Amino acid sequence: MAGRSSVMMNKSSGSNCCIVDCHANSTNCRGLCFPKLPRKGVSAEQDEYRRVLIRIIDRKDKSFNENTARICSRHFEASGIKYGPSGKCSGLVLGSIPTYHMPRPVTLNPSRPGPTDRPPPPIPDRVSYYNFDDVRKDLTLVESPWIVQENMASSFQVSLPSERGYVTVTLAKENSEKGTLADVTVFGSPAPHLSIDLEKKKLLHLLKELQDMRVCPGITDGNLQDLAGAPDGRTSYYRHMEYKCVNGKVTHISSVKSTRCELLLPPSSPVCQKCVQVEKVLLQKRNTLAEAVTKPIHPNAPLHNMPKAQLKEAFKHTRLENNRLQKELQLFKEKMEEESVHMNEAMHSSLCAVDTGQLKEGSLQKLFWEEQQKALTCKAKGMRWHPMIIRLAIMLQSKSKAAYETLRKTGVLKLPGTTTLREYTSANSPEAGFRPAVMEELRREAAKLPETQRYVVLLHDEMTIRSDLMFDQRSGFLVGFVNKDSWTFDTDREKVATHALVFYVVGVNSTLKMSVGYFGTTGATSDELMPLLWTAIGCLEECGWKVVASTSDKASPNQRLYQLHQVPGVSDVCFKAVNLHAPEREVFFISDAPHLIKTVRNNLESSGKNTRLLWKDGFKLLWSHISDVREADRARGLRMTKLENAHINLTPHSKMNVSLAAQVLSNRVGRVMQTYGKPEVQETAKFVLLMDRFFDCLNTRHLKEGERKLKPDLDAYTDVNDPRFQFLEDFLQYLEDWRTSVDNRNDQPYTRADRQKMFLTHQTYRGLVMTVRAFIGVTRFLLANGVSFILSNKFCQDPIEEHFGRHRAMKRTAENPSLYEFGHQENSILLQRQLALIITPRGNSRGAHHEPPQVDLSISPLKKKKNN
Repeated sequence: MAGRSSVMMNKSSGSNCCIVDCHANSTNCRGLCFPKLPRKGVSAEQDEYRRVLIRIIDRKDKSFNENTARICSRHFEASGIKYGPSGKCSGLVLGSIPTYHMPRPVTLNPSRPGPTDRPPPPIPDRVSYYNFDDVRKDLTLVESPWIVQENMASSFQVSLPSERGYVTVTLAKENSEKGTLADVTVFGSPAPHLSIDLEKKKLLHLLKELQDMRVCPGITDGNLQDLAGAPDGRTSYYRHMEYKCVNGKVTHISSVKSTRCELLLPPSSPVCQKCVQVEKVLLQKRNTLAEAVTKPIHPNAPLHNMPKAQLKEAFKHTRLENNRLQKELQLFKEKMEEESVHMNEAMHSSLCAVDTGQLKEGSLQKLFWEEQQKALTCKAKGMRWHPMIIRLAIMLQSKSKAAYETLRKTGVLKLPGTTTLREYTSANSPEAGFRPAVMEELRREAAKLPETQRYVVLLHDEMTIRSDLMFDQRSGFLVGFVNKDSWTFDTDREKVATHALVFYVVGVNSTLKMSVGYFGTTGATSDELMPLLWTAIGCLEECGWKVVASTSDKASPNQRLYQLHQVPGVSDVCFKAVNLHAPEREVFFISDAPHLIKTVRNNLESSGKNTRLLWKDGFKLLWSHISDVREADRARGLRMTKLENAHINLTPHSKMNVSLAAQVLSNRVGRVMQTYGKPEVQETAKFVLLMDRFFDCLNTRHLKEGERKLKPDLDAYTDVNDPRFQFLEDFLQYLEDWRTSVDNRNDQPYTRADRQKMFLTHQTYRGLVMTVRAFIGVTRFLLANGVSFILSNKFCQDPIEEHFGRHRAMKRTAENPSLYEFGHQENSILLQRQLALIITPRGNSRGAHHEPPQVDLSISPLKKKKNN
């Protein structure tokens, strides 16, 4: 910037910045400092630094004095300024360079940009012909070997006969707007890629180009000619025949060409690519046919299209096989004559009796034996299996696929193939919700029973599943999300299901046990359960069943679900509601009795600890009273009770065991405490005995169970005035007196929290009251409406717990299935029907039967997946 005289500069002296276009001064710009340039002659480094600054300032005007010039601190970084002890600016740091707010350089002589490269202008095409008549004028210029075959007013044709080809160029007025479009054909076959508009090309030039080209010879290999036939539109190749006359004799040349052959090629190309591809196809076909000759012919294969060589080879093989079988048959006859033993009539009858004499008529064993005999006498593809055998095979395969295949392939048993079973299990789509296939099955079952046997109990519970996503090829959706198309309460559809909510129906006086539907959830709330519960009840009522009760565990959402049906001013605990789908009946709400026993035991187990201290009428109910019974048994060496260490020292797993809870709150433990216990344990003993009777009254499982165990409370209910109803009412009064006793205790001031610790938990108390009232109401209703007897265990959750156990058993090592696998397992269990109920899986229930139920040999056909 040596000549920068045209730039306006600050010429004032004193505390002004010397940088061009910087107008800072010490008067107007407070907070800035104005250090001088380094003095000259102090050191070589400082002199060099001074020269660098002067070069950067680049001032040549007369007003610039390098000895008095100053630079303001706004052009430097903060670390480039030196400050003294008092904080004032004392100069510049050696080597610091001004970089901020510097003037931009001005170019005095800018260079001129170079010329712009542009493509040359397009050369306009030369027009050869304007219309058909212009082209027709050049026909007189056509020379040999081209021949003008047709010359009419509206069209003409020029041909090129040769030894290996016949090329024709045809023009017609109606083919294009100007009539200059030339169509090219070779051996009568059109060549669209060679057709051209002669508007910009001379006719003679086109004829010269076509004359220089050669005809595509196609595939001339003689071994491939028989593999192609005349054009039929079904294959991509055909056999081409070219005839010619030589010395008065007509001969022909055969070749195979592609239906998309280019026909004319440049002189350097031997064969077009389309024909080369056809040659590869024919070679592969020839190899396939050659291999087929050596393969044995299928018995049902048609013979009219079979090659002669293959027929010849097959006949030879059949003759050799026939000779071998004749020899083996002759040897077998000779051996039979030597080693056979003649049987008398008695031996023949006894052997026949071994087969079927011990099998009951109409039993599954007899059906299985008959199906085995039938399968041994026919081919596998021709076997038509009984529906019950299909159900049995599905059950066996669900237990272990490897064991099923071992039995089938070793020939120990004749069983349906896995593909056949898959066609049945995949017939219904495993979608969540209330599926039409299940409703159809429920209608069929209801139609078989009279009106008095159609009363059912609806159960619902959740099972933990594996959070996983699977792509369903049939529906095209990812399975594993909650609320997918069936349940729309949760606005977040991207949640992955962690539980499967199942609705299960159990017949009160019938053998019906079936899953009604399932849904993927992350833990259902009462607001979500409400519409689903009534939808399930509506589906069952529509199918012909009469829902009289709904049973669930004591989870908070279920308790709140029942309280949503509360009618103000009627009762403090809601235990029934009008059936919305059958207003003449009511639906009673029941908490599962085994769950109630466990929660009561857990309340007693925590008594005496910091969480709870049960008290009634001046006496404490403590867990130590139970443990003392166990210790007394150990000290005496007697076994008056069944109490073990697992009953006393509870773990999270043992707290879920119903049997342990029932054995603690049992008649035997209560009697021992009454007989041998101190006065302070009598209230605990009374409570234990009441809970034992309560559980017996709500857990009758067989008609003869009370007689077998000498406990009348386990008898079936047959009378609307059964004395056990009065006991249950007295049991509720006992709980009410207990709560009143706690509320009225005044030996010292107690807070509300202290009084709550003296009684059962609020949820347990409400569950007991709701269950007792609902059970009395529903039992009396059923006995008054034609039901001969009631087993109270029908209102427990054991069937749905066993249902969950079957799901876990199907997974074997991985106990919890994913939502996708859960749906397929639901289909499998639905097909098994009564066979699935024979085996009670290990789980969280005591088991609903001791003897396997009688299997009904249903002949109703199973739905099979249709093959596409």
